[in-house]
Amino acid sequence: MKVQRFRKEDWIPVGFDRPTLVDDFGIPRPFAVVWSENIAAKMSVDQVQRHLSSVGLLYEVADELLGHGYLDIALAKYELVQIEAMVQSLIARLANGNAGWERRPSLNHITRFLSDIFKYGGHPDGLDPILRFIRRLKSMYGDLSAEGKRPPPPLRALPATVLQDLMVVFDPDSERNPFRTEALRWRNYMIFMFLLMLGLRRSEFAGIQISSFSERFDSRLGKRVSWLTITTSDEFDPRYEAPGIKTPSSHRQLPVPQQLSRVTEFYQSNFRRNPRFAYLAISQKGQPLSVRQISDVMACATESLSPDAKLELNAAGLTSVSCHDLRHTSAVFQLQKYRDSNIEIEEAEKRLRRFFGWKDGSEMPRLYGRAFFEPRAHEVYERTLEQTREILGRVYPRAAHG
Repeated sequence: MKVQRFRKEDWIPVGFDRPTLVDDFGIPRPFAVVWSENIAAKMSVDQVQRHLSSVGLLYEVADELLGHGYLDIALAKYELVQIEAMVQSLIARLANGNAGWERRPSLNHITRFLSDIFKYGGHPDGLDPILRFIRRLKSMYGDLSAEGKRPPPPLRALPATVLQDLMVVFDPDSERNPFRTEALRWRNYMIFMFLLMLGLRRSEFAGIQISSFSERFDSRLGKRVSWLTITTSDEFDPRYEAPGIKTPSSHRQLPVPQQLSRVTEFYQSNFRRNPRFAYLAISQKGQPLSVRQISDVMACATESLSPDAKLELNAAGLTSVSCHDLRHTSAVFQLQKYRDSNIEIEEAEKRLRRFFGWKDGSEMPRLYGRAFFEPRAHEVYERTLEQTREILGRVYPRAAHG
């Protein structure tokens, strides 16, 4: 079962290339297409993909129970008893531990899909039977662990030893840098810096375009400051899974540290050349970099860590450095900076929400507030910027004095 994006012809309006659920033969599932293209049109691509991932497992169960494509038949005929049996079978597989699925389905996503489809299509006897059916599903199976209890993420900065070693690994001139070409080394160093300095999600970084950057004069600082706009775009995107913005709050503007601006400028001037696409990070084949490739960069860098850094990583309960670990680290950096500036915790939480794209009222800042803080978090942040200045100074003299 796959959630796939079909690339339509240029004359098809933007928005009609939403994620689509297909069967093992690559044929779209009819009601899933209706849902993703019409009912869920205002959802982000990321939200649609998460919903369809769970719905796809319900389709899989229905195929095995009653034959290929039977869920769509049951939806068309309002066979509520049969649909409940499918949901019950899905829950039973999870309870027995023999589902064999890489990702556990969300019952909330499944009931949202079913409810939307029935409300959209109507029912011969009105809306009441549908509402009763959905309430029954939630009351009967809502308390069962379809989603499972996930352990809380380790909301803390990466250990200082690990960060310092990563700086050595990603240094484009380092003998320990595992990437083959100079272009890859500078591109991947830039990726590392964006994830660490700005705490971007993978999909947010993958969506950055050349036009995402702007400069304006900051009267408080008395100089021009570079800004990065994180948002969606109508630009053609050839990637199998095009990156998306997670929530409406994720659309934001971030100030870019000067050293990071210089790294970006150096990469563009020397290695990006003139690709056909507007996206900042480009693969060796001249295509926009995918979120999976960004994760691969971090996995490769993790393998090159020193034995001592790997021990520190394991002691922190981690087996590798992920993109999201750098986001956690960036959040701790920012909160530590606010605390060092004697900013009240309530105001610091508001600033964190704006900076990291969390919705108003999100508990994420408080989770970081209760997290273990690397005592030298701010020192490591400043040292990272200084090391970047030194790296740039070796190849790009004016950047070292910007």
